[in-house]
Amino acid sequence: MRIAFLFAVAALAMTSTAGAATLSTLYAFCSEGDCADGANPLHGLIADAAGNLYGTTVNGGSMGRGAIFEMTRHGTRWKHRTLYSFCVQASCADGEQPQAALVMGADGSLYGTASAGGRNLSGIAFKLSPRRHADWKLSVLYDFCPVGAPSNGTPICLDGMRPTGRLAYAGQASGAAYDGISPLYGSADGGARGGGVMFALMPGGSQSVLHDFCLADDCRDGRNVRFNMWVDGAGNIFGATGEGGAHGGGTVFELSPGSGGGWTLTTLYDFCSLAQCIDGREPLATPVMDAGGNLYGTTGKGGAHKKGTLFKLAPSDGGWRQSVLHDFCDQKPCPDGNEPGQVVLDPSGHVLGTTYSGKAGNANGGVIFSWDGAYHVLYDFCSTEKKCRDGRFPMGPLVPDADGHVFGVATYGGGHDNGGTVFELTP
Repeated sequence: MRIAFLFAVAALAMTSTAGAATLSTLYAFCSEGDCADGANPLHGLIADAAGNLYGTTVNGGSMGRGAIFEMTRHGTRWKHRTLYSFCVQASCADGEQPQAALVMGADGSLYGTASAGGRNLSGIAFKLSPRRHADWKLSVLYDFCPVGAPSNGTPICLDGMRPTGRLAYAGQASGAAYDGISPLYGSADGGARGGGVMFALMPGGSQSVLHDFCLADDCRDGRNVRFNMWVDGAGNIFGATGEGGAHGGGTVFELSPGSGGGWTLTTLYDFCSLAQCIDGREPLATPVMDAGGNLYGTTGKGGAHKKGTLFKLAPSDGGWRQSVLHDFCDQKPCPDGNEPGQVVLDPSGHVLGTTYSGKAGNANGGVIFSWDGAYHVLYDFCSTEKKCRDGRFPMGPLVPDADGHVFGVATYGGGHDNGGTVFELTP
């Protein structure tokens, strides 16, 4: 759904080349005074049917507490527009510091979470709706932690607090937009045991906890579930925990609905199952599934060089078989990157991702990578541009299009007070 602009800022023309791919900086944040246009995008973009891009920044905006932005193409150029600045309501009742990527509704609305603010200062879930005359309205769908605090002042937050992962919904894996009436699923800190929760949220504002982590002894069901989720065609929810599990290295899990309305958690893989965690440790994002039912993901630590892994989970004899596809930092000083994040699959089924750091020469800006049976670095940030004008520390998920172009964000760099960038990688 295209929305007319009230104002726009022209995209930068700066481009950089690494290998056969060319990176173009579409927008550098903090281009406006006091970073009113936003600063430091953290977790990726989404695209609508017209190819417009949408994302969040954790800082900046008119109040300095984060913003939602839109990027639209005008011929060969892109223009940026701030759709909403957080904390414009008293006591930040509208939330602050959004960290997660957004969800696109079928009517053009945007859904997401803010990790702080709200009536209980524990974060919110929101809906941002387009209105006439090109303005947008934010509605708070849910205020986390609506319970009282015990005598020591620590919130109980049985329903969760500080949501930081992207919301998920049935049909998302197929590319369909959210219908606006079915449940939204997500994760948050807190819960009955403090290990985090998986929750379901109805558009009318009701919320229910699907699973409290750390219910099992020694958190064998996992702990720290703060990542993006996704839902398969049967309504099963897939996710990852950064800690806990049988060996303390985190897990990949599946949460399945039961006939009686309850949910059952199944651990698909426990990291650190191998000596010295060479199978990986502390996954930083939820794996994605290909057409054959295989899962692809990353861990931030572990592996042969202790700098993270790219892994595959394949269905096998009623269970799952794990294999490491790439061990990061296989050479010094990590020209292939380290600290990998969320991966996606391009239209050809190849794996695309970013690493938060890693360097070639004196740079340490992170990389964009692909895996098609072999590992390839597509772009090395901050390796040739002075002051990292091409961006630094890219964060997923990336957005590939049908023509082989890839869109994403870098949290820092860009040449304007280290505010970060929106970029396009062209083959």
